[in-house]
This record gives sequence, structure tokens and C-alpha cells, in this order.
Amino acid sequence: MVYLPARPSFFAGRKKSFLKLLVLLVPVIVLLLGISGFLFKINLLHLPFKQSNKGNTSVIFDNTKIFSGTARIAAYQEDALKRNKNYPGYVSLFQSVFPNYLITPKEEVRVQLEKIEKTAIANFSTDYKEEDFIIPCLDAGCQAKETDPQIEAIINKILPILAKDESARSLAINKLKSLAYYEVLSNDRKISIYNNSFKSLVSYYNSANKNLLIEEALNDFKSFISQKLPEQYKLYSEHKYYDY
Repeated sequence: MVYLPARPSFFAGRKKSFLKLLVLLVPVIVLLLGISGFLFKINLLHLPFKQSNKGNTSVIFDNTKIFSGTARIAAYQEDALKRNKNYPGYVSLFQSVFPNYLITPKEEVRVQLEKIEKTAIANFSTDYKEEDFIIPCLDAGCQAKETDPQIEAIINKILPILAKDESARSLAINKLKSLAYYEVLSNDRKISIYNNSFKSLVSYYNSANKNLLIEEALNDFKSFISQKLPEQYKLYSEHKYYDY
């Protein structure tokens, strides 16, 4: 009996070709999906703000233009709150809008912050905490609290100094002005506010070419923190937090 050599399977050859093609196509598909996702995000960021339907208009924002780059984020957060109201969501929305008031204090922005707080109270009166919605008075339309004399001296020292980044300057000065409003917090939470303000002052210092007057102000502010919150200051100081 004569045995003929086995003929190559038609399907085996096709299977090998298919696998080779699949190996080549997978990276291309992944790349295309990545590009599509990127383009979708870009398009989403440039969408104009509008409510999902005509009858469900914003109860908080009268003019989203005043919120600059965070307008869309705040608008989407509010839209999500309409579908699922929750107290942490209102706190997060407040925190998204608040930095705009610190950088460029405007009465309109403060009014919007107050509306967010009032809406949170109306919907979650039992969960509401005053410390979650602290609004310092930084514009001409409200009565500001008296600033601590030491902080006032620091502000007066740095006020005339310009910086490459004016937003860094505004943020540093307005955070210092805001400190009086956080006295209601516990010391453990208050140190976070002070430290955040300190870091903003460091950013201003760097943006102003390490101006010597701002350096003096930084040392004065460190002294202020150490007097007000000695235990907390010592802990952070040991970890070199106040080095710059």
C-alpha cells in the first residue's frame, strides 16, 4: 500500500492568514479608538452650555460666562444634581465655582455661591453644615469681616508687587483676606486652609521672581500660623512643609 503525503488543509492556511491579519489590525483598531475618544473629549469641552430640555432651566446659574473655564464643569454638575440630588454633589458644585471668586471677586459669583448654599439647605437641611459653604466677602457688594492685624500687615506688604501670573497674585492675596471666615473650623481643618493659603503665597513669590518683600511675607505668615496653631504647625514643619 502506497501512502500519499497529506495535503495541506485549505482551512489551516486560511486560519494562519486570518491570525496574521488580526495581529496587524489590533494595534490599528486600538489607535483609532484612542483618537476617537480624544476627539470626543475635545468636542465635549467645547460644547456650549445649555440645559437638557427647555422646561428644566438652571435654578442656580444666571450667567455661566462669569465662571470662565469651570463654567461647563459646574453646569454639568448641576445637571447631574437634577437627575440625582445629593448633598455631597452640592458641596462639590460649590467647590468648583468658589476658586473663580477668589481669583476675580465679583458680586455675581458670590450671589451664585449663595444660591448653591440655599439650594443645598432647601433639599438637605439635616445634612447641611455651615463649614461646607463658607463664603468670604471679597467684593464691594458685601460687608467684609475685620482682618487680623498681622494678616493685614502681610497683605499691605505684598499688595503693590506685580507678578508674571496675575491670577497667582490675586489668589494669594484673596486667600489671605478670607482667613477670618474660617475661624468656625476646628484646628485640624483650619490648618489645611492656612497651608493652602501658604502654598498660594509661594506660587505668587515664584511668579514675582522671588521678590524679597514676598519672602518676608512668607516668613511673617509662617510665624502667624505657628502662633495660631502651634501643634499643627510643628507637625507640618517637621515634614518640611513650609520649605520653599
